Amino acid sequence: PTDQHAFRARGKKGGWPTTAEAEAALLPPGWAWEELRGAQGEALGWQPDAGSQATDSEGWQYGTNFTSTFEGSSKRTLQAFTRWRRLVRTQTFKGLDTVVKAFTETAGADVEEQYLKGCLNVDLEFAMQVGIHLQEALAASSLYGDWSFPALVKLKREVLRKLGSRKDTGKAAATSLETFLADFVGAHRGVATRFTELFKSLDDDVLRARIAQVQDFFPALEQEAYAVITIKLFRQDRACPQGRDEHVCAFRPVLCTNRGCSERFSEAARSAHDAAC
Repeated sequence: PTDQHAFRARGKKGGWPTTAEAEAALLPPGWAWEELRGAQGEALGWQPDAGSQATDSEGWQYGTNFTSTFEGSSKRTLQAFTRWRRLVRTQTFKGLDTVVKAFTETAGADVEEQYLKGCLNVDLEFAMQVGIHLQEALAASSLYGDWSFPALVKLKREVLRKLGSRKDTGKAAATSLETFLADFVGAHRGVATRFTELFKSLDDDVLRARIAQVQDFFPALEQEAYAVITIKLFRQDRACPQGRDEHVCAFRPVLCTNRGCSERFSEAARSAHDAAC
């Protein structure tokens, strides 16, 4: 009666009977599993992680029962009725185009045609702000359910799905970004509330701690990819209006060429940056 699914993620209730199901639940939109090869050219998938905990030579830990923390002994004794080991595999973020592809698969070709067929360059300073708001919304939403990496992956998918649901003509333009984020968080809270009111109601320390946890699994380039889609839907005044053909783009991302500065910004912000750099 105490047997668990063959594969589980720490912090998540339940699990998966196969690696294929585990991999599907653990892979966020825009990411891919790293394909490694062994000395003989064989594919290397999940590998035992013997470095993070005390284990036997094959990476196993033993216990009298499965525990919520999965902490046990490296020694097998007569009282050891269960065993488990931690498996690891690397994910790689594949960039904006893969997130856009995941979004359009959910939203439909009409949304792609209307909003994302053109140039995908946006105001990078504004994109950073939007990315931070998206990160805060993910963190706030996660406080109303179980916290685990698979739960965060599910929330990321829900963000793209809800963005895609704004495909009715004029609906995205008529709905502010703030309202969209409030509705997203409110759907997990149970009662829709405005974004700013929500943050007043949450314990600041708890929210800040959760934002830091989300940030560990929502890197800047991924935030930017989600922000690009959001801006193209809600704030087209902050995005390039041109198509994908070659053109002079005011929002083209550039790197500062001044010595000691590696800041990245939109072409339109070059003069202001150079004046302050």
